[in-house]
Formats: sequence, C-alpha cells, structure tokens
Amino acid sequence: MAEKETFKNKGNAKSLKSLAIIILLAAILIPISVIGVMYVLELRTEAGPTEKPQKVEVTNLLDTTATITWTTPSAETTGYVKYGTTTSLQNVAFDIRDIQESTGSYELHYIDLRELTPSTVYYYAMIVGGKEYKNDEEYYKFKTGPILDIIDTPKPVKGSVEDPSGGDEELVVYMYVEKDSKISNKLSTITSSKNYTLDLSNLRTSDLNDLFSDLDEATLHVFAEGAGRGEGSITTEILSAID
Repeated sequence: MAEKETFKNKGNAKSLKSLAIIILLAAILIPISVIGVMYVLELRTEAGPTEKPQKVEVTNLLDTTATITWTTPSAETTGYVKYGTTTSLQNVAFDIRDIQESTGSYELHYIDLRELTPSTVYYYAMIVGGKEYKNDEEYYKFKTGPILDIIDTPKPVKGSVEDPSGGDEELVVYMYVEKDSKISNKLSTITSSKNYTLDLSNLRTSDLNDLFSDLDEATLHVFAEGAGRGEGSITTEILSAID
C-alpha cells in the first residue's frame, strides 16, 4: 500500500482552508481497509468578487454523457451550459440542483449533459450571472466516446470528505486512475452529505475507446473541491481489484 501526501501554500491569506478525504475501497479491493487520509492545505487570496468560471472540468465523459463543472469561489452565481454539435449551441442544461423554472446561485457548479451522440464533437459555453464565458475566444469542446461492446461489472468506491471547519455545504469529488503511464477519464460526483460513491466501471482509457479495467496495482487519484472553502486530495495504490 502506497500513500503520498501533498501540501500547497498560495500567497498571503486571511484564513486557512483545508479538507480531508477518507476513502473506503471495501467494495472492490482486498484487503478491506480504509486506505488513507490526505490533507491538502490551501491558502487563498482573492482580489475581489468575480463571476468568471475557474477550474473548468469535463468529467463522466462516456458515449452519451458528460458533466461540466466549474467554480466561482468568491461569488455565488447562477450558471448553466449552452451546448451543441455546432457553435450555434442549440441545447441548454442546468445545474442538477436547480428545479424547473428556478435557478440557484452557487460557488460550485455541476451540470450533467445526457442523451449525447456517441463519437461526436460538442461545443459549449457557460452562462454565469447572465454572461457567456468561452475558452478565450473559442468555445470549449469535447468529444464523446464510441459505444463499447463490453459492459463492465459495477466497481463502487465509497468514501467521505471531512471539512475541519465543520461546514455542511456541497463538495465535488473527482477521481481518475493511472497505470503504466496510462491515464483514465475523470469521474465526478457532487455531495452534500460528505459521503460519496463513484463507480470505477465507468472508467475508460483517455481516448474513451476501451474500458480501463486493469486496476491491479494502479494508482488512484481523488480530489475534493470546496470552492472558497479549500480542496483536498489523496493518491494511493489499488492493491488487488476483484474481477
């Protein structure tokens, strides 16, 4: 079992922001154990409130799905995604916490895109506080993967994220696997209970053309994002995965 600790300091800060991650891999690994706790301490400084999206990520990218996440750590804002197979961006998707005809304001933004077309390039932009944000002058883009003939059996990973400040706000948890210089796609989930579950059967190779199913002695990377409250990470080795 291998664990690696990382610490980060950024600038001169007014307060210390920290999160701790505990990961329980009992569902898929031998031996059954809590394999690690990782603290990443980040000192944040802000020039002032901003709605500009930061830490934009595309996760859960498969053949027909994708998730777009970003943060606005110094301002709670409304946010949604316009997307499509052309730059006309003919589709709209809202935060999964929003209800019909009502949008909330958040520092963490989490938008699921469903019923996508396999092996297709999609363009998207974020509408934050009523303003459109691109990737510099171009739209963001991603490509969905092909439909795979093989369906993997579920491999759930359960864990928890602890906020030493005692906060009970949402967190986004990201996860990917690395082995023999190969890196998987990135999975994510949002949680308000601090407990989370992610399914490693949704892992694909970086080009999405195959399952990332060889998990024996692979390195598991997990990150928790709390926007203005800080972030945490853990890197650990998967000892033995059950087929």
